[in-house]
Amino acid sequence: MTESSKFTRRDVIAGVTMALLPPVAGAAEVPSSDATLESEDMIVTLQVNNHVHRLPLDPRATLLDTLRERLSLFETKKGCDHGQCGACTI
Repeated sequence: MTESSKFTRRDVIAGVTMALLPPVAGAAEVPSSDATLESEDMIVTLQVNNHVHRLPLDPRATLLDTLRERLSLFETKKGCDHGQCGACTI
């Protein structure tokens, strides 16, 4: 990748993913104040166990950490903390 590139692979994947996902009916509204958002946070909609969650997340956050830390769903266990051993497969 050249230094003049404006987009990272993460930016492209996030943009394509957001464009392909249909809007979720009945999703909770995000507070109008962006004071709680960090400069790089994204609003992500997750449907987990038939509940819709709209969360401001760092684009680098993993699904495992989001489920455990933000939604308090501790059923999925963390293994090596690097994503290599497969213990945390969701």
